[in-house]
Amino acid sequence: MLGVKSILNKCLYVLIHALIFVLSYLPLRAAYCLCLFLSWLWWYVIPIRKKLAVSQFNDVFKKLPAKPYLRRMMTHLCMGYCELFYQLRKDVVRIDFEHEPSLLARTEQGLPSLILMGHLSAWDLVGPLGIFRLKVSCSVIVKQPSQPVIRALMEKIRRHFSLNLLPTSGSMPMVRQALQKGQWVTFILDQRHAKGLPVPFFGKPAWTSVALAHLAHQTQIPVYFSSFERVGLAHYRVRFIGPIKVTGDVAKDTAHFMSYYEQAILACPENWFWLHDRFKKPKEQA
Repeated sequence: MLGVKSILNKCLYVLIHALIFVLSYLPLRAAYCLCLFLSWLWWYVIPIRKKLAVSQFNDVFKKLPAKPYLRRMMTHLCMGYCELFYQLRKDVVRIDFEHEPSLLARTEQGLPSLILMGHLSAWDLVGPLGIFRLKVSCSVIVKQPSQPVIRALMEKIRRHFSLNLLPTSGSMPMVRQALQKGQWVTFILDQRHAKGLPVPFFGKPAWTSVALAHLAHQTQIPVYFSSFERVGLAHYRVRFIGPIKVTGDVAKDTAHFMSYYEQAILACPENWFWLHDRFKKPKEQA
């Protein structure tokens, strides 16, 4: 069995890297046409998690049709990875930054900041590349893919942009060390955390990590929300908002953090990753 898995992983490795090579040379307009086709394919032929995405979208947007927004989500999601692979070969992606003056001042003084990011737009491209362009030392708490080949690829890409990757559990000592060095530490709270607290997200309980709320209260280090959105082909805008008020009430502060995701999603519904089951209950709660 181990031999079969090893062979399958090697085949997947070769296939993925061959695909990346092709996409890295595919003209961006041609890549966009390909992504339009892939979104059509997902909607009509291979609807992986389509019902979940439609259900969640309809729960949030009662009066908007799910189809055009979710198909744009899928188109932009695929296009983001095409742009990422192209960017690894040639610098083509433009990012416009809307800075928060207090965040810049802290960075220039060598002071740490806590950054709240999410699965907005092409997060695997814009997040790492944006931090790289800002020349900021940054540690990111990130959930790694379970598939070893995909995990190794994503680690390679993130480290290419000089990110320090931290695990989702047991990383608080490393987080504190990074903050002591004046780094940014990034938290991503818009996916279900089975050991978190149920806090309101679009009026429904969503299990969310409370680590950021605890850390912000204990250290008094300011929290800033960073949102990404697509402006055009290989063109993005990054906004930094904050500092976000923290009260010390963990549940209240975590719910307040989620309100920033809500605002970003309401402003651009196709900009969020609707395929994750955000409202699924942990097994012990089901």
